[in-house]
Amino acid sequence: MLEVSPILNTLAAFRHTTRFVAKDGGKGGVNNMTGKSADELVIKVPPGTDTRRLADRYRPLLRTERSNLRTVEEDQRDLKGSLEQLGRYLSLVALVALLLGGLGVALGAFRWVVNRRDEGARHEGGGEEDRP
Repeated sequence: MLEVSPILNTLAAFRHTTRFVAKDGGKGGVNNMTGKSADELVIKVPPGTDTRRLADRYRPLLRTERSNLRTVEEDQRDLKGSLEQLGRYLSLVALVALLLGGLGVALGAFRWVVNRRDEGARHEGGGEEDRP
């Protein structure tokens, strides 16, 4: 991952570095399980570096199953998109809950009205419990 660091002022560190190597993850253990993922390799660059151009330049060289080059800007954009999707999903859940709650209230009110109507009919019709 490329990250802008305000304490850097040149790309001189890149002059002699030909490879950036991330640490290995944990062992998978028995039963052919997946091991712990390794921490991401963060490459710090000075402010003003066009990280998008740098990423676009080197990304094709990393097109393997286990390699990826991202910028913080790209991660922020992806996070924003994910949060927007989560907001839409939660809005839908809230709407369904509201509808179900409304149906529950309506059903309760309907039962109350039916009970009152039945009680009134028994009283008006001279039901057995009202006779002396």
